[in-house]
Amino acid sequence: MLPPEAKAVLRRRVRTRLRDCGHGQLERESASICSQLLSRNPSPAHVLAYWPLASEPDIRPALRTWLSGGCHISLPLVEGEGLSAREISDFDALIRGDLGVREPDPARCPASQLKTVDLIIVPGVAFASNGDRLGRGGGYYDRFLAAIPTEIPRIGVAFACQIFDVIPTEPHDWQLSAVITTRR
Repeated sequence: MLPPEAKAVLRRRVRTRLRDCGHGQLERESASICSQLLSRNPSPAHVLAYWPLASEPDIRPALRTWLSGGCHISLPLVEGEGLSAREISDFDALIRGDLGVREPDPARCPASQLKTVDLIIVPGVAFASNGDRLGRGGGYYDRFLAAIPTEIPRIGVAFACQIFDVIPTEPHDWQLSAVITTRR
């Protein structure tokens, strides 16, 4: 286990790596990640995912495919210091949230029934192959995942430049079931 101060250093290192990759490479890696998500999970009933930031794999094509196939899609909504999940019926039901992330409009999107989720896709800044995850530093996902049954698979998705042998962790950090990249 690395010291917690190492998290800030690693976040800066990943930002530099992402900048060095270039937009075209990240688009190709996003397409590969979506292809893997769809081939490994062709027809889930209910997916809890995220709306991607520019620095995260763009999983929107996979979400569109699942949604058009009848899958229930839930996305997180920032509420105070935590997250809740809301089910979306289409991408027009999203608004820009307080943290600048597109999220479900609570006036149009009902609360999700988390007990029906069969797959969780989790973003992050850096990942280790053992499933350790480094988030953005607010602890939102760690608190959120703590409230969801642990038997539901939690899959991280990452660009190749976000994978490390070891990343700093603390006791409250949740380990993922698997991490999908273009290389694994």
